[in-house]
Amino acid sequence: LRSGPPATGLPAPRAPGGCADMAAPSGAQLHPDTQALRNYVTARDGERFSLLAEGTVAVLVTHSNLNAQLPDIRLELSSTIEAVKDRLYTHCGTPPQHQRLFLRSRGAALCELDDDRRMLGFYSAESGMEIHVVDTDPHSLSRNGGLENVNLVKKFELTDEQYEQRQGTLRSWIREQRAKDPHFRMRPRGGPGGAPASGEVPGPETVEHCEAGMRCEVQPGARRGVVRWVGESEALAPGGWVGVELDEPLGGGDGSIRGEQLFSCRPRHGAFVRGANCAVGDFPPKDDLLDDDDGEEAGDEGPPRGDDAGGDAGARQVPSEGRDGAPRAAAPAAAPTAAPGQEPQVAAAGPGAAGKPRASSTAAMSSSTQQMLRRSRLDDDDDDPDEI
Repeated sequence: LRSGPPATGLPAPRAPGGCADMAAPSGAQLHPDTQALRNYVTARDGERFSLLAEGTVAVLVTHSNLNAQLPDIRLELSSTIEAVKDRLYTHCGTPPQHQRLFLRSRGAALCELDDDRRMLGFYSAESGMEIHVVDTDPHSLSRNGGLENVNLVKKFELTDEQYEQRQGTLRSWIREQRAKDPHFRMRPRGGPGGAPASGEVPGPETVEHCEAGMRCEVQPGARRGVVRWVGESEALAPGGWVGVELDEPLGGGDGSIRGEQLFSCRPRHGAFVRGANCAVGDFPPKDDLLDDDDGEEAGDEGPPRGDDAGGDAGARQVPSEGRDGAPRAAAPAAAPTAAPGQEPQVAAAGPGAAGKPRASSTAAMSSSTQQMLRRSRLDDDDDDPDEI
């Protein structure tokens, strides 16, 4: 191998990309954290070519008309320059007959790969070097940013007048809907501002059972509160609505909707619901402490004691100590034997010898857990078109 003939008329080299471009200015000192990160990223840069097969090099490919760089393109030293050009054609798009290849090292030009019959190894190419492609085609598509500058691509454009005259567009559809209903407004998923999901507008009769000041329970979530407002508003979808001040912060506002204050309450305590989702009656505020005590029932006092089950308290088995001093588990109680001619009695499947059912896990659930479950159910119903 030899270094090859000296090249003449080589283009001026440009600074290579990579970490060198991100180097700190001369005399500047990096922050310790930045320097530590830089050291971690570049710790094994000197070993990135150690796993290459023998006779293979990884080079940086640059192009005269492109800003993009192609790092670590693997080439065989036994490949001819013609084969190298064919390979680079798939990367940069310049045909082989319009390519001039120059070998560089650390930004300095070494030689021109000008003999298509010679192998790449003849020019002493090594991993980490740069092969610069010069496109000699005067009509190349890559000239003047033709393959990179998206601003040069002609885009389809319409004037506002032309779009207004087109049919089948969103604007024409909205125009048709407003011709049918002057109060039509776009809302996602048939939400509160658009038409109801059922297609029928709830009339005043759907909210006539609600009056301001009544206690109520709102679905979903069994949220309790006080009715503060009943009626219709231009800020809401057509139909009757009920404004409720909730006892807990499970709502979505403070009684205002699109700038119109229909009633006042604390933030996240207000909700606007349809009359079908609002039940009025005796719905006092929930007491979380009482909810916890309701879960404790007489039948949930745990397993019966030995003397309550009819046995002798003194006859209860007490765990004894093993040879190593550790307590040994008590042996299970023997099943009761039945008298001759009688069926054996089967023990109850669960605690509560008196036959009382155990309290359900939902009843014994803490108040915070019940509130979390109600909030999760409300999150699942965020797309409900009958509530704001």
